[in-house]
Amino acid sequence: FGSVSRCLGSAWAVRLVVGLLACCAALWFECASPAFSARVDEASRDLILKLSAEEDEDRRVVIVDIGERALTEIGPWPWPRERIADLVDIVLGPYAAKGAALDIVLPEAGDPAGDSRLAAIAAHGPLALAQVFDYAPRSQALMLGKISGGHPAPVGQQFPMAYGYLANHPGLADARCVGNIGYVPDADGVLRRIPALTAFHGKVYRHLSSVLIDCVSLRNGEGVLLEDGADGLWRVPYRYSPNAYAVVSAEKVLREQAPEELIRGRYVLVGSSALALGDRVSTPLSSLSAGVMVHAASLSGLLDVREGKARPAWSARVMIIAWVMVSVSLAVVMMVWFSAWTSTLMLMFLTLVWLLLAYVGVRQQAEGSVSAPLAAYFVLFVLAIPHEWWRAQRSARQLLNTFSHYVAKPVLSELMRAGATYSLAPTLKDVTVLIADMEGYTRLTTSLSLDEAATLTKDFLDCLTRPVLARF
Repeated sequence: FGSVSRCLGSAWAVRLVVGLLACCAALWFECASPAFSARVDEASRDLILKLSAEEDEDRRVVIVDIGERALTEIGPWPWPRERIADLVDIVLGPYAAKGAALDIVLPEAGDPAGDSRLAAIAAHGPLALAQVFDYAPRSQALMLGKISGGHPAPVGQQFPMAYGYLANHPGLADARCVGNIGYVPDADGVLRRIPALTAFHGKVYRHLSSVLIDCVSLRNGEGVLLEDGADGLWRVPYRYSPNAYAVVSAEKVLREQAPEELIRGRYVLVGSSALALGDRVSTPLSSLSAGVMVHAASLSGLLDVREGKARPAWSARVMIIAWVMVSVSLAVVMMVWFSAWTSTLMLMFLTLVWLLLAYVGVRQQAEGSVSAPLAAYFVLFVLAIPHEWWRAQRSARQLLNTFSHYVAKPVLSELMRAGATYSLAPTLKDVTVLIADMEGYTRLTTSLSLDEAATLTKDFLDCLTRPVLARF
């Protein structure tokens, strides 16, 4: 640091460079998002979501589960199409649900009567069917069933591109509402985002939860879309804990034994938690969760936005950069007056304040790097604090060197040993005092130059004090 300081000419030049390095580190983390930074950001967001997930029941959504119990009591999968039609008919009829979505794809035709009933409900009722888009390029694209529900792709926009699909059989192709349940997990396998729109052969297709809401409002799947990220993916809010969703076993619905208040007036998601059906994903809230829970979380997030309880995901990049610039500038200035330990505590305080702000931001779905300001504070900890400590030590040494010209070294050593405990409090000690005078000193020094008078004085004092100090 000493050579850097001499090259730049002043301590403030070094502080300016260190501050700029801290800001550049934060900017790199925020804009370039290196792999390790992205992992830290997502892990931090996941932890915040786990800590803040609401446990109170979301009374707008209910899950009808085709689980192990239903398969044991009603029969193994696949169920006859008539039974699935019965399930949907009971949910929308006697139980008067607001709307229903099947988190199940039916690529092959079943019994004709059941397929006809299901097709009629999907064509005229508030029922959203599902289809799965495949986002992985393969040597032979998966294309099974007949896709539907697409809209012309907006010009000049980029969306996640699908290479194949698994759709319902042609007998269900006239369904009014069909949504995508395909997804693209992050590199670590966790499902944090879903495609807001999927591009396939010149058309775009929406995800299931948004289609269900518009299906109920008879908007035919053309309602307002949430803002998606630059990559066309929408971050699922995961605001509610999995325990916040009422789950009703499918066999209770088929036998009409489920409490009516759990279903009436709610959005119903029909899915499966059975291990045999293999619909399991990893989410920020759980390492192994039924896929229908992801649709429940996205459905709740969409409803929160439409009801004014939350706002669409927004970018916090400008706010993060502004925070970094202000906090780094403040830290650099305050370190001039603080000790190394106090400066460290200040950086810890800024880190804590930032983590609290990040907590609020994640809860509001702000898109920004949690680790960017932390990178700036790390640079200050590694560079700025050692620099200020080195300057403080150098100033102390210079002061002691200057002081040594006026105080004997044994006395100076005693002062240093006493440290902060030394004071001007009166003490009683035995001392020896040497009193000496130079004859004609005043007359002599007035006739000498300043340098000559100083040299004479120092030589005179040296002659008197050296024999005395040698006795210590």
